[in-house]
Amino acid sequence: MPRARVETLATSSTEGNCNVDDALCNTPAPVCPEGYLPSVIDHCWGPCVLERRRVS
Repeated sequence: MPRARVETLATSSTEGNCNVDDALCNTPAPVCPEGYLPSVIDHCWGPCVLERRRVS
C-alpha cells in the first residue's frame, strides 16, 4: 500500500519560507510555540508562522 505524503507548509504575511536548508545565518532558530514553525527570510531566521499540513 502506498504511503501518503505529508507536506509541512506555513502561512506568513511576509515573504519567506520554512525550509531550514535556506537559513544560512549563524544564529539559532527561534523556539516556536506548538503549531508554529520558524520562517526563513533573506537566508536567516524570521518570525514563527502558523503551520498547516497537507496530505497528498
